[in-house]
Amino acid sequence: MTADTGLAVGMPTVTNEGATVKVTLDNVNNWFLRWLGVWLQFRQAGTNDLIPIASLPADTLEGRTGPSRMDRPFAMFVGMMPPASVLAGIPIDPGSFAPTIKIPPGAASTEVLYGGLGLSGMKSGLVRDADMAALVKPGVAMTVLVNYVLVELFMALGATPMPETISAIVELVAEGLAIVIVDLIAEVDFNKASPGEVVQAIVTELALMIVTKGVDDLIDKFIEKVLPTALTQEILDATPVVGVIARAVADGLDMLEIAETTVEIAVSPPVYDFSMVLTRNVTVTLLPDSTTKAFPVKESNQIFYYKLSYQFDKGPSHVLTAVDLPPIGKDAQSLPITLDGLPLGGNVNVTITIYVRDASVPAGANDWCVAQASSGLLPNDASLAPALTLANNRIPINATTAYLHRSRTTLAADGSHRWQNDSNPPPYIPPPGDQQPGLGALRNITLREMTVRNAGYVGYSWQAFSSGVPGCGTDQGQYDYLANVNTDPANAQQGYASSPCGLQSGAQLSYSLLSDDNLNLYLDPAQLYLRPIQLGSSPSFAGTGLAFGQLNVESSALLLHPAGHVVSINQEHHLLETLRLPGKALDEATAARTYRARVHAGRGSRPGLMNKPVAAVVSGDGVILVLEASDTNNRIQAFDLGGNPVSYFKGQTTPSFFYLKATPNAIYLDITVEFGGYIYVLSRDDAGVHRLDIYASGQQGTDPICTTFNFNASAIAVDYYRTLYALNYQALTLPGGALPALTEPSISRWSPPAP
Repeated sequence: MTADTGLAVGMPTVTNEGATVKVTLDNVNNWFLRWLGVWLQFRQAGTNDLIPIASLPADTLEGRTGPSRMDRPFAMFVGMMPPASVLAGIPIDPGSFAPTIKIPPGAASTEVLYGGLGLSGMKSGLVRDADMAALVKPGVAMTVLVNYVLVELFMALGATPMPETISAIVELVAEGLAIVIVDLIAEVDFNKASPGEVVQAIVTELALMIVTKGVDDLIDKFIEKVLPTALTQEILDATPVVGVIARAVADGLDMLEIAETTVEIAVSPPVYDFSMVLTRNVTVTLLPDSTTKAFPVKESNQIFYYKLSYQFDKGPSHVLTAVDLPPIGKDAQSLPITLDGLPLGGNVNVTITIYVRDASVPAGANDWCVAQASSGLLPNDASLAPALTLANNRIPINATTAYLHRSRTTLAADGSHRWQNDSNPPPYIPPPGDQQPGLGALRNITLREMTVRNAGYVGYSWQAFSSGVPGCGTDQGQYDYLANVNTDPANAQQGYASSPCGLQSGAQLSYSLLSDDNLNLYLDPAQLYLRPIQLGSSPSFAGTGLAFGQLNVESSALLLHPAGHVVSINQEHHLLETLRLPGKALDEATAARTYRARVHAGRGSRPGLMNKPVAAVVSGDGVILVLEASDTNNRIQAFDLGGNPVSYFKGQTTPSFFYLKATPNAIYLDITVEFGGYIYVLSRDDAGVHRLDIYASGQQGTDPICTTFNFNASAIAVDYYRTLYALNYQALTLPGGALPALTEPSISRWSPPAP
């Protein structure tokens, strides 16, 4: 945040007193001419839920002896941030307010909110809801009082405000003036259609306050201290001054005559929200491969480096990229790596991948993963010190790489699922979509990574006519279904689950790569609810009645972002939707009311716009990659969670785009990305010939690194070890060739050849 947006924000002062952490908020300067109310919220470690203010220690805010009547159930009122000091209309010194807080035990993060008069992002009224109204009222009231009422009052009486005016007001605010003013405007509706009407209503109340004695002792003191002595009696006698102020402010709002304040509130948001997280250093211990009992070995002409991520179940992911691996001794039993500044709280999954490349060629040209490890979700407390056992492999991606079909799912005589080794991929057979048993449209495939603590799962969605599993009504026909199968080659059926009945057209599902059993979801097309999927040892799709939230439009691709958001794209309307998920599924009414997705993008070709998005994926470092159709923009575009373009493709002229010039007429089917940054694009031509192209996110030029032809699948997902799981056009059949009660497609496993 810079002064251009009103607040200049740096690092606060943090001190430790034994086990107590104290933070002084001396890091924020207010460069705009409006007051801001300052509030605190605290989030519980693990659940990320807000902590009730009433349960906090009495000394959480230094100098405060008891609760304030301005406190909200989950927001503590701290005080007021004054505006900038000005000379001849030019800001010369910022307003500052530096309270000290003691971080409560059990709080993983602290949110500092600055609320006031701001119209950025508002189409009507000053706020969107009652909760926000409470946060902005003190700032709005003080800004209107000082920057509109007092300015026009002095102008009406032919006087000039003295330099000591703001200082005197700051002293009165410390005594509680803002609280009194908020009480006076309690009846003003902050959700009126016109922001001008809201401000005008406040002006009327405050102008009357100035000419009325006895309203409150602090207001009488305000009149005595702030207004020139020679004018005090004149003001008290001149009741028509109220009309003068009201008309002047109304004219100023209509014509933007009160220039600096009015322009600045137009570009300011109602609430600034900053989050502080406690951090400490964590040592990750790498252990050698459990089979070979050795660390990976490199040749003398090779370079070792690693990428390490720590991904939170309810927070952003952090990635250390291309860090040189410390030397590994010949007889080393372990290798420690220190992570600096790891945030406390919640659960964390630590993943490391070790790469090697030829020192004589540019980075990204022949890099390959030689070992990897993942911790699964662990409590992120002071005891965190994960020991990760590496799994060594030698599977490079280079110009000669062609993926090989390794196995696919089949059915045993009892209908249970098996992984069967098979070097021949299933054929491309366009799904008939008839009103008789058989496959229809194939939707998507998603992956939950296997760790030493949790089973790996593949989830998939598709459309079919199933003889024994009708729609969720009573009729049969083409419906959408969901299923889950285990990635363990010896235990495909363990954890298998399918939806109990057919859904309306457009179902999608997405799993958390963090091995979280609870934060997995599917889209129920009937009302666009995002419903929970329970994984663990007994996966289940029985999530009706509960929802994480609701989309606005149908989904062409549904993704879980590691920062705790859901991402969806819509091809018909060229939209990107994002939604920060609650910590758990809610009842439908609450989810629809409080957790509806935000809409971004729109149709176009410039950065930030899309044209006919086909598929999408989230990279290991949290970048959203959207694949756009070949007959429109024919590219991959990178976005952040705000729908803004990201400079992800460093080797391209426009780094937020990667144009797919090698496949100008392809029918794009899907996109996925592995942890190291290799991007997989699946497509077919009009003749039905499928191809899998692999690109590097940082490469120069647009030719694929390698291509695998006859990769007959409709959707793909990749794990950290570059194994691909594919949704096939082939329907599973019983050993005699008959379709089972539930018609479903087979899943294939592909991997690169060993070097």
